[in-house]
Amino acid sequence: MTTDLYAHVISKSDFGKNIKWSQVSTDIALRVNPVPVNTNIALDITDQQLQSLGMSEEEYVAIRTSEILTESINEWNPHSSYHITTSIDTTLPSVGSGVNTFRFSDDRRFFGSGVIGVTTIGYNSDGGEITSADILLNQSTLAGTVLTLNKSDSAKTLTFENSFKRHAYIGDVITHELGHFFGLTHTDTVGASMVFSIFKGQYSISRDDKAGIEKNYGINVQNTGLISGKVVAGDDVKEIFGVNVKLFSMQSNESVSYTHLRAHETDSYLVC
Repeated sequence: MTTDLYAHVISKSDFGKNIKWSQVSTDIALRVNPVPVNTNIALDITDQQLQSLGMSEEEYVAIRTSEILTESINEWNPHSSYHITTSIDTTLPSVGSGVNTFRFSDDRRFFGSGVIGVTTIGYNSDGGEITSADILLNQSTLAGTVLTLNKSDSAKTLTFENSFKRHAYIGDVITHELGHFFGLTHTDTVGASMVFSIFKGQYSISRDDKAGIEKNYGINVQNTGLISGKVVAGDDVKEIFGVNVKLFSMQSNESVSYTHLRAHETDSYLVC
């Protein structure tokens, strides 16, 4: 007998509650500014093709970003009881204003070194209910990566503006950030969109991603097998900040399930 093992990780509030949307309306309004803050984005067409369209590079990037965002949203929406709806707004309020937004940004305050995208979430610390979220794609020099509209170039190191730079397909980044938007955090599962590093094909969510969002929102919850246990430290250990519990496949030697324990919450684990 075989069964699927999942390693999705759901974000938790300070009191251990799942972070998720729980508003009355099942539609989550997302205001979108698809206009880049600069033109350091690799296109998926040639300069000649762009010229024949009669568009500026900025206009083309905005149109393609809107299309790619819609594709990424359609990856997640069918698996949640809440659905993202978008509207274009090129005059967005500031990040953290209580309005759900999507934008490009070169504001280095929001990004660490090497970070391509960020999702900031406001939530109730007691119950974990999300109140608002902002998705930002990094166009500052801190990213160290070129955003591209060409999905076949993702995770490749290619020439851009006379230097070699690693490329990241915008759809790979957006789909990953939307997972955070819905309350998921990073996983170790190979092929999952919620893996913390960019890889080609990340724009399409995996079975593990689907299982994570469905579990968070109580949809199609299957009665799969469970493994439970307790983490025990040695007698000389005074304090543990946190513990990662992983299950590995004896066949592939890859991590197939994962959970994280914070020391102040519990010493017991349950993995499905």
